[in-house]
Amino acid sequence: MNLCDYLPVRPLLVGLPRTAERIGLVEMLGRQARSMSVKALVTMALIEALASAFTLGSWLLSPRPNPYVLTGTAYFGLLTILFLAMLFTKLKAQRAAV
Repeated sequence: MNLCDYLPVRPLLVGLPRTAERIGLVEMLGRQARSMSVKALVTMALIEALASAFTLGSWLLSPRPNPYVLTGTAYFGLLTILFLAMLFTKLKAQRAAV
């Protein structure tokens, strides 16, 4: 995802001076959560959870389980946690605003 953001912006940044300021991961994810709708966050979390369950199920039902499949399961599981955290952060911010 970062590469897709980086490539179009890179030509615009060529002549600009470097800065010492950095955007942390938590701040970046917070901004991303604010820009996405609740429906989009729920959809992404559901897709990642289903992908994690599917890869785990295929690993469990495989006659010769491949350990690399568990890597995909862990990856999708972490993405599920990420999108759920973003969703809960957005819902908490919406409640605080009311």
